[in-house]
Amino acid sequence: MRSRLLAFIRVRKCTEKRRAMKISVRSVLAVIGTVGLLLAAAGPASAAHQPMPDGWSAANPASGWTRSWGYVDSTLAYSGFSGGARTTSYWGQALCTGGYNCTNYVAYRLQRNGAPDFVRGCATGSNATSWDERARRCGVRVDATAAPGAVLQWDASAYGNSAGHVAYVDAVFGDSILVSQAGCSGGASREVLSLAALRARGLGSGGVEFIHPRDLPNPGGGTPQAPTAPTAGTAFEAASNNSWLNLDPGTITGATDVAAMTVGDTKYIYTIIGGQVYEAASNNGWKNLPTGIAGAEAVAVTNMNGVKYVYTLKNGEAWEAASDNGWRDLPLGSVAGATDIAATSMGGVKFVYTLIGGTVHEAASNNGWRNLSTGGVTGASRVAAMAVDGVKFVYSIVGGVVYEAASDNGWRNASTDQVVGASELAVASVGTTKFVYTLVGGTAYEAASDNAWRNLSTGNVTGAFALAAASTPDGVKLIYSLR
Repeated sequence: MRSRLLAFIRVRKCTEKRRAMKISVRSVLAVIGTVGLLLAAAGPASAAHQPMPDGWSAANPASGWTRSWGYVDSTLAYSGFSGGARTTSYWGQALCTGGYNCTNYVAYRLQRNGAPDFVRGCATGSNATSWDERARRCGVRVDATAAPGAVLQWDASAYGNSAGHVAYVDAVFGDSILVSQAGCSGGASREVLSLAALRARGLGSGGVEFIHPRDLPNPGGGTPQAPTAPTAGTAFEAASNNSWLNLDPGTITGATDVAAMTVGDTKYIYTIIGGQVYEAASNNGWKNLPTGIAGAEAVAVTNMNGVKYVYTLKNGEAWEAASDNGWRDLPLGSVAGATDIAATSMGGVKFVYTLIGGTVHEAASNNGWRNLSTGGVTGASRVAAMAVDGVKFVYSIVGGVVYEAASDNGWRNASTDQVVGASELAVASVGTTKFVYTLVGGTAYEAASDNAWRNLSTGNVTGAFALAAASTPDGVKLIYSLR
């Protein structure tokens, strides 16, 4: 663990939505080398239930929880965070008005509920946006699974400010969590959050995460959400020349991710089923055949000179397999720590785009797959790419909004403005017109560059959790979804 000297720290405070604090950090506290031992010594979680607001019951878990930001003691008094307790720094840094830092409140709850060493050894002196990174360095589990006693953490880009945000998870019921929180510009609140909405903001893609210094039992004996395997479903095809009627080819089930492309008049669907990549072709009755590519977590495809290329992520590393090489699977060797992948080709060169820490990187086959940051595309939870008229375009989801960046514009990342609330992303082109497809609440929407990115529902593609797109030589647009 790297040691860092303490010098001239300018306090960075967590802010609420409408105001981001300007940040200037000269250096940070040295991280204690023995923190792993301190955390291990914390012991098992106490059987005692956490305090809950008046009027709350396990039978009606949403009762007593309202979103009402304000500088009032009663909002979080149930947890003991009021009066003198509120104006004490548990975070180790100076406080916002009345002690309402989000970091200070969460630090108070963690210290009160048996995980003080996380704050003292890992999070002290840092903005909320870096709590996940610091937790990992200290060996604390960080994932997308909600649990009582966990810290819900947003990166700065996902929360829409410069400091990020943290909230304390009081309880978990079904697809909802009960959180309490404070913020410099908003006082404090307690509210019910939907996990589906958090996924749309980046949960599971690095922008929003749960940190687990010490999980606790659900209060009132309620049953928390159990960790689940990746969603698996059936592949469907919808075409623009058939009113987006969503049809099941009848051969592809149990898939967790999907990609698609056309080569000539033949349409191809690639899916991950149990970590294995399968290929189904329209000229073969959509018979689903294994490629032999194993251990895949995400898939992207492109073609060049009639050769089909499949790119996968395995433990964050990118691999390439080609149809003219028996799908022999080879590592790119330069892409690691990625959470999403996209691919395209242009001028005889293959390009792979990956998300690493929310930033889009580009690797090219004519540059030894050297992996370079685009610089302008940051804070993303999903990525897609295509080449149109000699220009490479990268599309990303940042806080549910779709952005476009182009290689001929220094990868300047510009919002489409119209495409919002998105959780999944796919792209296709017809001539010089670019089309962006997104999932908003499980329904597929289409936005076109020649229509000011006006976002229109396909109507028939609903209940989906994964998305791919392609187009045919005669201009038919295709959407492939898993549901």
